[in-house]
This record gives sequence, C-alpha cells and structure tokens, in this order.
Amino acid sequence: MHVRSFQLSDASQMTELLQVALSEECYENTMGPFARQLSWDSDLIMVAEEEETS
Repeated sequence: MHVRSFQLSDASQMTELLQVALSEECYENTMGPFARQLSWDSDLIMVAEEEETS
C-alpha cells in the first residue's frame, strides 16, 4: 500500500466517498469548510493506494 498526500485529481473520488459515507445534511454542512481547510493545508488528507502486483 502506498500512502501519499491528497492531490487535486483525488477530488471527485473523495467527494463521492463523502456523499456515500455522510448523511445529506452532514455532507452539505461539511463540504464548504472541508474544501476551505484543504486549500490551506493539502497535507490534511492522506490517500492510500493499493500497489499493483505483477
């Protein structure tokens, strides 16, 4: 498993994950502050990727 900092290309998958994991109200209340915090500190979110096996 490879762990790295959040990248802009992760945004759509992160949004989809949060939509599934959070209630609609929680999602709506979370996304604005979450995006603002990410713009200040992109290392706030770590992304884990499975390594491809050959």
